[in-house]
Amino acid sequence: MVRARGGGVNAPRLRGFPNGGFLRAEFTGWVGGAHRARRNMLESLVLFVALVAGRAALAAIYIVGAPYLRAAAWIVASSASCWIFLQLI
Repeated sequence: MVRARGGGVNAPRLRGFPNGGFLRAEFTGWVGGAHRARRNMLESLVLFVALVAGRAALAAIYIVGAPYLRAAAWIVASSASCWIFLQLI
């Protein structure tokens, strides 16, 4: 792992401070951009994992052959897909 100069420094932990007690430095330049991109990716990853899990559950229910449960799972999975699409636009 390559660390940028001035970025990703192990900060001392202090009691009684917000953010878990860690001193947080504002990153600038390309290090700041990479830090913001990483946080954005982690926020988007949660939505993507939920979508994939819903589609996998739909496939498993389809294989089992429970028609009412399959319909409910399809509605939930399709709603999640629409919700993610609406978040993108």
